[in-house]
Order: sequence, then C-alpha cells, then structure tokens
Amino acid sequence: MQTSSDSSVRTSPAPRPVRAPATSARPVSVSRDWVRRAVVAAQRIPPVDGADAGLRDSGFATDAADVLRDIGLIQLDPLMRVSTAQRLTCLTRLPRTHRADDVDGSLWPQGRVAAFESFTKVACVFPIEDWPLLRLRRERQAAGHRREMPVAMVEQIRQVVSEAGRGVQIGAIESQVGDGERTTGWNWTQVKVVAELMVRTGELVITARDGTTRLFDLPQRALPAQVREAAELPDDELRAALARRAAANLAVMTRADFAHHYHLTAEDAAAGIALAGLVPLEVEEVEGWDARHEAYCLPELLDGELPDPTAQGVLPGPAAHAAHTAVE
Repeated sequence: MQTSSDSSVRTSPAPRPVRAPATSARPVSVSRDWVRRAVVAAQRIPPVDGADAGLRDSGFATDAADVLRDIGLIQLDPLMRVSTAQRLTCLTRLPRTHRADDVDGSLWPQGRVAAFESFTKVACVFPIEDWPLLRLRRERQAAGHRREMPVAMVEQIRQVVSEAGRGVQIGAIESQVGDGERTTGWNWTQVKVVAELMVRTGELVITARDGTTRLFDLPQRALPAQVREAAELPDDELRAALARRAAANLAVMTRADFAHHYHLTAEDAAAGIALAGLVPLEVEEVEGWDARHEAYCLPELLDGELPDPTAQGVLPGPAAHAAHTAVE
C-alpha cells in the first residue's frame, strides 16, 4: 500500500473475500513420519553436534536476519524471564558464539532495513521482503478501524513523525499530540492507540529501534522503494505468494494453520492455497486433524530428502501436531 506524507487514512473498502478456485490436483499420500520430518526440518534448527564454522556451508542461518527469513515471523513478547522471545528464537538457530546483542543488531541494524514490526493476532517481527505480502491485511485493518482513527489526530501524528527526520519514539509523539498524557504500561493514551493502529494499517512503520525502544516512521521514508512498489501487485498474486510463504515456513499446513499464522479470513486462506498451486496431502491419522482439515505443502517439498529430526537436536514427539497449534 503506497502512501504519501499528506494522505489521509486509506478509505478504500476492505478487500472482499474471494471464493477459492477449484483445483484438480489429486492428493498425495504421505506418512505421519514424513510430516514429522518435514515440520521439524522447517524449523531450521542446526544439529547439536554441528561445527559452527560449517553452518554457512550447510545452509543454516548465520545471523538473526537469516533466521527471520527462514521462519517468516517471530512473535515479540514483552514478558521476559530469561531473554526476549526474538532473542531466544534466533539463538536456538544460530552458531553458539552469537549473543543477545547480535540478534538485536541483525534485526534492527543501523543504516539499513532488515525487518518490520506489525501484527497477526499478536505483535510480530517480519522480514522486510514480506511487507508487500501483508497489503490486503493492512487494507482490511484500515477499513475495520477507521472510526477509531480521528483524521485530525492521524494528521498530527504523521506531521510529528515527518518532522522528526527519522523514526521517533512514542513518548515524543505523545508529548506533541493530544493533551501530553503519557502511556504507562498497558494504560495507553489515545495517541498511542491511534499510532499503533497506523502501524497496523501501514500509515506508519516500525523498522528500527533505539536500543529496545521502537521507532515510528513513515513508510515512504523507511521502506526501500522496491518493497513499496511490490505491494501494488494484483490481489491474487499477493494471496498466492503469502500462501507459498506460509507453506515454506510451516512445511505442512491446513487451511486453518494458514489462516491462523497470518490472521486471515478462512475465505482468503482457502483462495491463497488454491492460487499458490500447493499439493493436497492425504496423511495418516494425526492428533488434532480430521477430514475437514486437508493438509497442503509446496510441490518441491515432495522431491527432496528430509533429514532425521533427531539429528537436529529436536525431540519431535507428535511434531506435526505440536508445531501447528492452530489446528482446530
């Protein structure tokens, strides 16, 4: 979604749900063990006895930005006991020499953009290349939350961010917009609520941090031009690309998995799967799945050899179920 510094909140209607085109692909029978191997391999966790120096040659990630590209999104959880969710998620997939600061520096590097923060059902960080794929969701958010975004306040917030020259902290925005009240914990001011909704709709972006503090910026200033332009692809191309992205991240997924992963409507999830040309699977009985939850995968996944899950240092258990908590 392309915006300009003097544009108001997007007022186009939300994208209408589409009916999934019929597919003639015949289901491919796979075993429960094959699903387990595929799901665990997609987690991109290197072998526990692998030499760090050999990870690059083996195709595993060597920095946090690579991890993010490999798995597609990482939840940002403010509650912490050992470390933040993004640090723990990345460190389990990186050489043992990596430290927490290395993760933050890779996801939010100085002088370039590697990721952006937005929402599915929860706050997540996504690889910057995936910004175009979430355009339809941003449009739906804009249509659904328009009444909660007073035009005058949206314009004030945009003006403050524009004049900052680079990303600005929410406290600086609150000090110049509204009555000066500041957010404390979960007690958000109206300015904070509107600014966060502007992130959900694409009016603002968060691609950088000052330490651990998020910086709000304008998309036309923070995002690379090619990323903004790619968001203008036809709706069905974006639906298909998002389905392929999810299938690459999840390995084997149902429609419910896909819809949950990106918080999509059931109709858009079904359409994306059909448009993406994913292969339907017939799987041996898996706990949590039934006849209503047909599984799918990328065609190329069926052509390769999958590693032994135990070699990755992962106890798979019923991995096909555990890795897909969205199966209902």
